Amino acid sequence: MFLRESAKVMARILLALATLVFIGCATPELEPLKPVDSPYGLTTQRLYTSSLKSTAEFQAYSKVVAGERFTKFIVDLRTDRIYYFDVNIYKLHVDFVFNEIYKQPLNNRRLLKFNRNYDADKPEFILGYLVHHEGPDLWTMAFWEGDEATGDHIRRALYKVRQTFHLGGKVKFRPDSTAQENVAASLEDVPWISNDKIYKATNYHAFNKGTRIGRLRVIKGTPPDDLVFDRRDIVILEESLPDITPVRGIITEQFSTPLSHLALRARAWKIPHVGLKNAATTYAKLDGQFVYFDAQGGTHALRLASAAEVAIDKAREAEQRRVVLPPADKNETEIVRLLKIDVSRAPAYGAKSANLGEMVRAGFDGFKIPAGVAVPIHYYDAHLEKHGLWALIDAALKDP
Repeated sequence: MFLRESAKVMARILLALATLVFIGCATPELEPLKPVDSPYGLTTQRLYTSSLKSTAEFQAYSKVVAGERFTKFIVDLRTDRIYYFDVNIYKLHVDFVFNEIYKQPLNNRRLLKFNRNYDADKPEFILGYLVHHEGPDLWTMAFWEGDEATGDHIRRALYKVRQTFHLGGKVKFRPDSTAQENVAASLEDVPWISNDKIYKATNYHAFNKGTRIGRLRVIKGTPPDDLVFDRRDIVILEESLPDITPVRGIITEQFSTPLSHLALRARAWKIPHVGLKNAATTYAKLDGQFVYFDAQGGTHALRLASAAEVAIDKAREAEQRRVVLPPADKNETEIVRLLKIDVSRAPAYGAKSANLGEMVRAGFDGFKIPAGVAVPIHYYDAHLEKHGLWALIDAALKDP
């Protein structure tokens, strides 16, 4: 239970999507957002806006991932204000909120409180995406897969988007989980479209290209909370999950989007991720065996891996896990300012100090690196030696 709850919290830290629509009535004109001091030293217009009055404005606050151009928005439930923010600067909703609304540093306690905005009872914000699916030329709004948004949240956020986006009348709600789809199906006044319908013209879509060797696992009928994955798995899933632990490849029968959490994970891990209808049936005979999986833009290959391919993959994995550390320089005894060191001094001062030195020397605009000094490894080694701690460490390392 603890592991499942921990995974849920970690998933919420990384992402929240929201896509909503409503045919609403007129409301008062939004007042302009007041200028704020940005930690990045950039203009308010570049960071966020209360409306997107043209395609050019939408493009200025958005970016393209796998054929889908998107920006993110926040509806402040306390003020009824909507913020569209630049996803080229703030990648996560939480980053924008803490820097531009709260103006407070992020810590664990505040993060846990903020994450309640993904629950059904949202205390402050609705967190969403506005997406242009460039291939079929469709506009949608979506929540993160794990968001427990209610029908009222969907209506309210959709209404705000339609009120403030110049193509708002074209926007439909796009549920990104089975639970969200069930809510959408109960709302007669909300136009919505499923991912399967968006991609209905094709049986296959590559959300992230790549090639991997791994053990194929066909997942059918197992509740998401009971799923445990191995790092060498290539998984076929009936539907998209809110999150997943590291695997070698992901195939979903229910189409997701390039902005889903699974897609973000796949890109971060540099593994292939595709939507493929009837994948479980097509590849049922390979379940449990090591396979070769190659995902490209218009096609894919999934076949039994040869013994040679498996052996090469195991050797590559072993090499990647091997960490080679340079020998420590224990002769350096000078305590120096960070400004005086760079990565070449890591053997004497450690990687953290050396990298901080690089950052100080680079002099990035808009970032302040606190003044500090670097203590050489010489003194750490002398401390361990004087008090007999090396012997304890060596004994611990030799004890399985």
